[in-house]
Amino acid sequence: MDSNSITLELVLKQGTTENVTKKTLIDIDQKIQAIALELPKTGEDSVQLIQNTILKTGTSTLESGAHTGQIVIELADAEEREVSSNHIATLLKKKIGYINGAKKFVIGGRTFFGKPVSIRLLGRDNKELIQAKNELKIALSRVDELKDIVDNDILGKDEINIKLKPHAHALGLDEYEINKQIRQGFFGKEAQRLQLGEDELKIWLRYPKDKRKYIAQLENIKIKAATGKQILLKDLVDYDIKPGIITINHYNGAREISVEASMKNPKDPLDPVLDEINDEILPQVLANHPTVRVVKGGQEREKSKLQDSMKIVVPAILILTYLILIINCNSVSQPSLIFILIIIGVFCALFGHWVEGKNFVIMSQFGIIGLLGIIVNDAVVFADKFNRNLKEGQLIKDAIFEAGISRFRPILLTSMTTVLGLYPLIFEKSIQARFLIPMAISVVYGVLIGTFFILIFFPALLMILSDLRMFTYHLWNGKKASREELEPAVRRGQKDA
Repeated sequence: MDSNSITLELVLKQGTTENVTKKTLIDIDQKIQAIALELPKTGEDSVQLIQNTILKTGTSTLESGAHTGQIVIELADAEEREVSSNHIATLLKKKIGYINGAKKFVIGGRTFFGKPVSIRLLGRDNKELIQAKNELKIALSRVDELKDIVDNDILGKDEINIKLKPHAHALGLDEYEINKQIRQGFFGKEAQRLQLGEDELKIWLRYPKDKRKYIAQLENIKIKAATGKQILLKDLVDYDIKPGIITINHYNGAREISVEASMKNPKDPLDPVLDEINDEILPQVLANHPTVRVVKGGQEREKSKLQDSMKIVVPAILILTYLILIINCNSVSQPSLIFILIIIGVFCALFGHWVEGKNFVIMSQFGIIGLLGIIVNDAVVFADKFNRNLKEGQLIKDAIFEAGISRFRPILLTSMTTVLGLYPLIFEKSIQARFLIPMAISVVYGVLIGTFFILIFFPALLMILSDLRMFTYHLWNGKKASREELEPAVRRGQKDA
């Protein structure tokens, strides 16, 4: 859905000071203000599309700390503009371009149901988990429909990691001892305390300032062995420099890294993208990293939860509806015809989404459940009058004709009032209404076109059903019978008499 604001998320390198982060946000804000002047004005009062910007440092939905920040971009009300917030966000990212030093730079926001693509990678081996994450992100970056591919594996400041050489072990040194002596040389060690009047002075010893300015000076540090001999650090250890780990995420007892992505165009269907990820990308990643397993999240997870519940609820609704129709019609065949109309109504709802240029989403499915009740109600009104006419002794063709005449107005008025009541909602631009538009499309087009099928084709289906009864009776008994004698309503009337 469209939004009245856009959130810009910025994550710089760990260790970046708040002042640097703030300056970067101000530079980005200046670009946004310049872009705002270039954008066309909207509405009768010629309102600027970008109304205001709010800068925040030290906060972000991606990470937290002095190296993170947000810019909340407030837009003109959705009712007043024709340009979507997603289109503005895409334009902003294109115009702003590359941000020097940015580890993560996302324009947009998390939707109510989560990110379109959200994949949790779980495993015990952190090294293999990180490799799987990197491989997955590279694969997702090749999917044209996706953008803003990020993960929650937060890396900290650069750390020096040492690995002892065999010579160090022979001298009785271990990592703790070597790290302790390095820290004492750079950070210092308390050597003595002196009392000066009422004050206590601490004397610390460490390398002179010019001997502890650069990382390269590590190699010339001398480490004192247990024998008292001093050896150069480079002869005792190998070292590398890489970012440290800040957070370790867990899910169901396993280490977890989440990878998320957004759609470049929210109007594009998500299912083909998820199918490509599930059928092509994830199997390859899991094959290369057998200790890693996957748990789906975001919109796919919400959709799966809904589908799992609907697999239970919808069949129960249909079975219950079918049983009620059997009791009402005193027939098994007539409810089957009504269910054919329900299927036609579903196709009408799909056709309506195509006409309106909207995706068939979760709310559309809820609309179809409501549509089911309306179609069943109209069909039952027609079938009930048809059965009553038969009980009164009318011929089947006359009964159908009279039912169509007498029920034309109630069915048409019921359907038209529903359509006219809901159709304005489809054109509504407010955010609250847009949430319900897919549901309204399902009901409106299902009722609008479904009513036509009820009034025109349902009578024809009743005649076809009568022909099938006559054919079956003749084939089974070897003799003919009148149409009226084979109708369940007539037989039921005769038994009651």
